[in-house]
Amino acid sequence: MKKGKMDLAQVCRAIEKDPYAVVAEAEAHYSSFIERAAEEIDSNHNVILLSGPSSSGKTTSAKRIKNKLAEKGHNTHIISMDDFFRQQDEIPLLPNGNKDWDSLNTLDIDLLNTTLKSLTEGKITPMPTFDFTTKMRKDATYELQLKKSDVVIMEGIHALNPLVDDELPKGLTYKVYIDVAREFEELSWRDMRFIRRMVRDEKFRAYPAISTAKIWSSVVEAEEQFVIPYIDNANIIVDSSQAYEVSLLKAEAQRCLETLLGSEYEEYAKRLLDVVTKVPSMPADAVPKNAIIREFFGGLEI
Repeated sequence: MKKGKMDLAQVCRAIEKDPYAVVAEAEAHYSSFIERAAEEIDSNHNVILLSGPSSSGKTTSAKRIKNKLAEKGHNTHIISMDDFFRQQDEIPLLPNGNKDWDSLNTLDIDLLNTTLKSLTEGKITPMPTFDFTTKMRKDATYELQLKKSDVVIMEGIHALNPLVDDELPKGLTYKVYIDVAREFEELSWRDMRFIRRMVRDEKFRAYPAISTAKIWSSVVEAEEQFVIPYIDNANIIVDSSQAYEVSLLKAEAQRCLETLLGSEYEEYAKRLLDVVTKVPSMPADAVPKNAIIREFFGGLEI
């Protein structure tokens, strides 16, 4: 997908002049996609399949769409594809021996198909839950039944794969792809997502920057194989890029990147640091609580 371009110098000048205006413009840009998706879903679709690469903002986007649909009178249920992971001993391995959590083969596609079909037929359906602590799936932790106006959002990196909905009637699903669809000359869309993930992992998952850096190449390989090839299946591509996001994440990003100096990722860290250290800081109180970037910065309230 061809990426739009943002002018970093121009953005920096705008932030220094009026950070609140920059945030308002970015929020309006993102919200326009959410509103369009909700409008197209309303009265036309019961199953929403929502995909996107790592740190694109899938979780927040699913919740924002849910809220918009609620305004239109729809009760919406969000289901994570992660809950359809196979049992731990069935997870495929990478060449280095680690579990391959990004492969399509990690999912129990048969269970996923059966569950979606049952839901769309209005049946009382047992729903699985994957316990990330034990790395085990529990197959019937609760039951779900869709009423006529209910909507279900299935969220995960494989959601646009045709195998997910090939047993459902044609036209029943609406497919959403979330992505950082604009980039800077100095920072690519993948650089921006790496910064998002690195900050989030360190702040909220006790996962140091070096650990994020070590897995990033496999994350990129997985999205090239399992995510990007299905972009054309989407009914809408939602742009989650925020012109001010590097400024908001600046302090945490700089601290994390500095820990990579002296490692095998030093050259990459220096390139990102060269940009991060030069942008102005964005005051956190300028960013609304439901802004997509708060999924990575913190303080998200939806």
